Amino acid sequence: MIHSIAVVIFMALCYLPAALWESIGPYRGNIETMAVAPSDDNTIYCATYSPSPAKIFKSIDGGETWNATSSLTTYCLAIDPTNPDIVYGGAYNAAYKSTDGGFTWTTYPVMDCNFYSISVHPTSPSVVFASGQVWESQVGRFVMGFLKSIDGGVNWTTFPLNTYSGYAYCLVLDPSNPEYIYVGGCYTNPGSYPSVFKSTDGGKTFTEVSTGLPAGAIIYSLAIHPTSTTIIYAGTSSSGIYRSTDSGDSWVQMCTYSDIHALSTSAAEPNIAYAGGIATVYKTTDAGESWIETGTGISGKSIKGLAVKQTQATTVYAANNLGFYKTINGADNWLQSSYGINLAHIPDFDVAPSSTSTIYAVGIEGPWSAADVWLYKTTNSGSEWYAHAVPLSCGDICAVAVSSADPDAVLVLEGEG
Repeated sequence: MIHSIAVVIFMALCYLPAALWESIGPYRGNIETMAVAPSDDNTIYCATYSPSPAKIFKSIDGGETWNATSSLTTYCLAIDPTNPDIVYGGAYNAAYKSTDGGFTWTTYPVMDCNFYSISVHPTSPSVVFASGQVWESQVGRFVMGFLKSIDGGVNWTTFPLNTYSGYAYCLVLDPSNPEYIYVGGCYTNPGSYPSVFKSTDGGKTFTEVSTGLPAGAIIYSLAIHPTSTTIIYAGTSSSGIYRSTDSGDSWVQMCTYSDIHALSTSAAEPNIAYAGGIATVYKTTDAGESWIETGTGISGKSIKGLAVKQTQATTVYAANNLGFYKTINGADNWLQSSYGINLAHIPDFDVAPSSTSTIYAVGIEGPWSAADVWLYKTTNSGSEWYAHAVPLSCGDICAVAVSSADPDAVLVLEGEG
């Protein structure tokens, strides 16, 4: 009889309603890449950088709220221009495709390559382009590479762009003529050289167009002016933003901001462009002639994802290692908008005894080999959280404690003493 009662109690506990527990954050996470649907710029997908497999998050309200749809490790995302439920991704030796809004994915092996950027043809969505690394068997090394599929990502053809070791980090299509394709990255010979390659025939052939780009830099990002498509922007690792006004034939340095991993323009205001740097977004209103730093609100490391609404250039989305950010006033200021993205590893938390709505939590963002450690605080039981960088050396924090008398007095214990 006792055993029967125990079983009943155990079963009752197992089937307690899930509503007894509710996530209260902190909502943040390391976002590797993002994409906004061309046909609905309130639909956004993010792929996270976390121990494999990473997660895919989706928002259908312009980044206000997020839901995890699936687990997938991908370095890039692109969305079908006619259907926001069709999404592409790519990583090492594989391309991915979802036709149900990111909930399930089909893997298509693409051997001896690595995807870094992906883009869908704006009027022929079965044609998909990508850039990255491809194996050049004639020289026995990975080189800057271009990839193309004409059957919706099922089969891919790879094209080495040169014979030197290198990486093709970014790819853009001319919005007025998608047969014009630009691929950017770098190669070694034996020093490091930034490089942009251009095709005028849909990727059948490429010509290098790198005159004016400085040795030692890396091309991380490219963007094309929406209406004056001879104007192209290039973001570099350490030498600022470069601009070409002759379709890539020559390049001129326009500013010295560094670590520009992302660039974005908007058809709504063609002369406006945004560039993502280290925890900062830069802006031009004169087609790249001058650049300024936008308002505050972003912290963390490099902006890896950046997109401007095509119908309203004052709304901009940005993402980095601490989550998703949004501005609706032309980047005068930014707001964290990561509700639902709960990726941080929380090794410990504590509630202030003298103020129970005040909670502190240690959050570890990103892979263990390069983790960022933050102390999160809420004063309203988790409705809002604020992140504070922890000035410790090893990043191995194992405990946090709040004073019983003062909710502002906090102790943290570092794992190595």
